[in-house]
Amino acid sequence: MRNLFKRIVGTGVYPDTSRGQTDEIRVINSIKLHGAIMVWMSGLSVIYFMPAHWIFVLSILFIHLFAAILVFALNSRRKYNIARSLFIVDPAVLILGISAYFGLDVNFQYIALVCFLAFVFLFKSRTAKNLMTLAVFMFITLLGTLLLFDIQLTELSIEETASLRVASFSLSAGLVIMMGAVLFQSSSKRNARTEETLKESARDASILQTISDNMEEAIFKSSVQFGFVYVNEAFARMFGYESKRSMLETPPVNVYNSKAERDSLLARISRKGEQCFDEL
Repeated sequence: MRNLFKRIVGTGVYPDTSRGQTDEIRVINSIKLHGAIMVWMSGLSVIYFMPAHWIFVLSILFIHLFAAILVFALNSRRKYNIARSLFIVDPAVLILGISAYFGLDVNFQYIALVCFLAFVFLFKSRTAKNLMTLAVFMFITLLGTLLLFDIQLTELSIEETASLRVASFSLSAGLVIMMGAVLFQSSSKRNARTEETLKESARDASILQTISDNMEEAIFKSSVQFGFVYVNEAFARMFGYESKRSMLETPPVNVYNSKAERDSLLARISRKGEQCFDEL
């Protein structure tokens, strides 16, 4: 079962998929998978306690299941944008359907707020497509809630209303915990990869530093604004400096025969974009 879950969560991730895209796909699949399980558990409990409404509740469950399967299928075919849009819009449509049938008194509309906050955290990259999809989600839920304010397609007893409120609260709490856990795990893995990448970069930089300092050839890097940015030991020795630190504190103009010579070199570099085989 655990391997099956991993395969479903990894649907749409390929060797050439970028790390950022991979993280988003895994989170979307994981939330959709665990969310579908939670929705089905809540729905079946509602059917058990309120059998008179089993047709509607079962219809909602199968619609949500179909949407989840469609998200996985779209991701597997690299239709990431469509899968993302369906992932965001599907909860809004289902919540409005439930609210239209049972009425707003059962408080299912507040689940939309939980979903929206999770989406905002998930889609941190404020691209135009993400912002547009989030705007559509908010527009559908807000407009739908306003239109459904006085609509209730079925009459509920006091006990049924109380039971649905409990189901709504339980589902909201479960979604908060589940989405928070999934997003936290994804963030932790991303931070761990970043830390490992920084460590590898530091090791590579240390190796390159050692190679550079033991070379006989002089190497330096400088900028017009900040002067010397990097020099190796051979470059410092060439100009009679005891250490690289003292060389880095020296204005580059001091190593030229004259300021005019340096200005001429900078002018040629600015004009041609490069300058080769010049001796200081």
